[in-house]
Amino acid sequence: MAATGVIEPSDSPWAAPAFLVKNNDNSWRFCMDYRCLNAVTKKDSYPLPHINNALDYISGSKCDLRSFLGLASYHRRYVRNFATIARPLHLLTDHGQPYVWDDPCAQAFNTL
Repeated sequence: MAATGVIEPSDSPWAAPAFLVKNNDNSWRFCMDYRCLNAVTKKDSYPLPHINNALDYISGSKCDLRSFLGLASYHRRYVRNFATIARPLHLLTDHGQPYVWDDPCAQAFNTL
């Protein structure tokens, strides 16, 4: 592989040895040995947040409002003047619009 330019020699600790392994059908499979790379990698250097913490962070936000409006819009054919009633809530989802829950929003939410 080095002669054909597919790989090149490296002494970096981040390099991983590459191998060609023959399959049962006599075709070749490209494999990497990552054991050396795993040895120098720091464990949990960027831990992922728990999903519950992430959902708590965005709760009460436009995400929840969009979810509610999606559910309510599914039943819009049964609610007379749905668009007029839901307008204050839809205005809150506009880009750049500050999220301020006021009386018209609460009234629209309770009506829907």
